[in-house]
Amino acid sequence: MAITLRDAGRLAEALPLLDQAYELSSRLSGENSSIALSIAEARAVLYLLDGRTSDAEPVLQRTLSFWGQDGQHTSRTREARTSARLAHLCLVKRDFAQALYFGGRAMEIQQAILPTDHPDIAYSRSLLARAKQALGYKSEALDEAHAAVATLEVKVVEGHPWLRDARATLASLETKTQ
Repeated sequence: MAITLRDAGRLAEALPLLDQAYELSSRLSGENSSIALSIAEARAVLYLLDGRTSDAEPVLQRTLSFWGQDGQHTSRTREARTSARLAHLCLVKRDFAQALYFGGRAMEIQQAILPTDHPDIAYSRSLLARAKQALGYKSEALDEAHAAVATLEVKVVEGHPWLRDARATLASLETKTQ
C-alpha cells in the first residue's frame, strides 16, 4: 500500500505506513534483518523524494554497511542499489566527489553481477555522468551519458524517470560542448 501511495505522489500518507511496517518487522525479526532493512531503505527513498536528504542519508549508510557485510548475490545487488541511491543523494547535496565514489561503487558491483545491458548499470552511468559533469570531466561525462541513454532507451519504457534524467544529462552535456 505504501508503494502505491508513493507512486501516486502521496508521500505524507505512505511514510507512516512504512514506519509501522519497519517497527513491526524490527520487533519480529530484529532491526538488522533483511526485511527490516529493506523497509528502512524504502523509507529513505521516500525521504529523498520528499527532499529530506538529512533523514535519508543515515538510513542509506546503515543499510549499505549491512548489505556489504556478506558476499551473497542478493546482498551485492542491494549494496549496488543502495550505493546508487547514495550517489543520487550526494548529487542532490552537491557533494559531487562522493556522488562519483558511490556511483562508481554501484557500477563496479553491478558490472560484476549483472548483464552489461542491465538498466541498473545504465542508471549508475547516468549518475556518474552528472557527477563527472559537475567535476569538470566533460568528455568522460558525455561518454557515460551516451551509454546510459542508449541502454535505457531499449530497456525501460518511454517516460521512465531514469531515461528522462539520462536524456536531460546528455542534452545538458551536448549543449555545453557545442
